[in-house]
Amino acid sequence: MEHLDIVFASRYLDALAAWRAGQPLTESWRLAFNASKQSNLLVLQHLLLGISAHINLDLGIAAVEVAGGNLESLHNDFDEINTIISALTYQVLNDIDRVSPLLSLLGLHAGDSSSILIQFSIDNARDGAWCFAEELVTKKGADYQACIAKRDQTIYRLGGGLVRTTGFMNFTIWLIHLFEWKSPAKIINVLHKAVKNKIVLNRNG
Repeated sequence: MEHLDIVFASRYLDALAAWRAGQPLTESWRLAFNASKQSNLLVLQHLLLGISAHINLDLGIAAVEVAGGNLESLHNDFDEINTIISALTYQVLNDIDRVSPLLSLLGLHAGDSSSILIQFSIDNARDGAWCFAEELVTKKGADYQACIAKRDQTIYRLGGGLVRTTGFMNFTIWLIHLFEWKSPAKIINVLHKAVKNKIVLNRNG
């Protein structure tokens, strides 16, 4: 469990270091990091871009790297990490109402089954990561790298759907963004405290 946690977290840290240094990295993470330069995206969109790259791509790779050829032996630890991620993520999404007070307006588009921003699911991302790991563990050499590259392109396109919106959705996002906090430092501080409090509650519970 600890090994999986370290390998999983390292993929994010390595991607961030590569992006800052102008070195090659996955397109999924490049999209998420480049989006940090865009001033018109919602806090929620930034969060989901990171979640998408980290879970949909990184988690499956980390699982295969740690498990080697015996992927099934890691299934329980894999599910445990996802349970933790899910609990913390939903707590954060609830708490961003403080920094994004009009976020509930996205509910106006609840029936839009074509919008990835509306339909994004942590549970689906988790299940998809495991399916990806099951495919990746069967690959070797060039096929292994090709499998990762193919998955990366798929998640890159998914991420594009999180930030590219049209029609009435654009107006809703503009209105939500108008009343959001604009200081990344203040937003991160609020979300950090929310997660920290959630971890303390879990330990005491």
